[in-house]
Amino acid sequence: MLAIMLLAGMEGQWTGTLASGDALVRTSITRRGDALRMAIGEPHKCHIPAEVLVEDGNETRLTFNPPPNGGPFCQGLYPGEMRMARAGGGVRVTFVRAGRTWEGVLSATPGP
Repeated sequence: MLAIMLLAGMEGQWTGTLASGDALVRTSITRRGDALRMAIGEPHKCHIPAEVLVEDGNETRLTFNPPPNGGPFCQGLYPGEMRMARAGGGVRVTFVRAGRTWEGVLSATPGP
């Protein structure tokens, strides 16, 4: 099961590296309103949208939607959830894919 945790009303863009054991992947996340887009870098090169399930002040859970550009890594996230919570000036991201937990802290990046 995957899950995403955000402080209520938290919007923005974050970039960094997620890890699962020794495996690393560059990741960027953009959240606007109830919608979120997570882009996964090489060698997986895919993106997946997500939307808010529930927010309760300190936590927001989102569910992944089908990935529009395919890619086995992102296809393996759907259906599922992801968690994201404030961590200093960035956000801590956690999700599970194929039985492996992926996590890391992403840094805030300037918006477009």
